[in-house]
Amino acid sequence: MNHQLIEQELALLAESITPTQLHRSRILDDATQESRGERIKRHWSRVVIGCSLVLFCGPLLGSMIEVDLPRPRRAQAVESAALEHATQTQTSYDWALVEVFKRQSATDPW
Repeated sequence: MNHQLIEQELALLAESITPTQLHRSRILDDATQESRGERIKRHWSRVVIGCSLVLFCGPLLGSMIEVDLPRPRRAQAVESAALEHATQTQTSYDWALVEVFKRQSATDPW
């Protein structure tokens, strides 16, 4: 066979081969799976980047923001305020403590 005849045979063979519906659906399924896999990879890469930013930049931002919270009263200050209240109102020390804590929570809510 000569070269030209082989090319003609190949051209006829190529024309006779047509994709079937099964072949088409397999190709579409493969493309869908590939696309889905890429979406999942992109999603997880975004999640990793977001978590990394929070973990690494969070403490940095936290150190830049200064919050001045009220300091808790010391036990001695509470005791002296309770003793003073007890002597002024002629009540027991226990009730004076309750009153001091009430006043403190009213002026310093949680």
